[in-house]
Amino acid sequence: MSIEDRGIMQEPEYEDSGTVDGILSLVSVHGGYRFRISDYLTGQAIECLVDESMIKEATGSLGKRVEVNGLIGYTRQGFPNRVKADGITPFPAPHEIPHFSELKGILKR
Repeated sequence: MSIEDRGIMQEPEYEDSGTVDGILSLVSVHGGYRFRISDYLTGQAIECLVDESMIKEATGSLGKRVEVNGLIGYTRQGFPNRVKADGITPFPAPHEIPHFSELKGILKR
């Protein structure tokens, strides 16, 4: 078992509503609907529990950076390790984000 897997196996110390983001790396329907993201800043694994209606969207976002909102469980050390997800939003691909030069002049006075 990897260090990342050990982190998600811990029961959350406390929960709070919020948002996490990372790379969606695993989708599973075994024993319930869930997917796993690797936190964008720390690389730690975060398990996301979802209902069946969200699993297709998660599958379509496999390998992409996503934002997940819901009830976040935190370890004793203060790191998120689980989300009871209410929503998943894929980030735009890098080529879809406008370059700074394309934004010049948008906010004229």
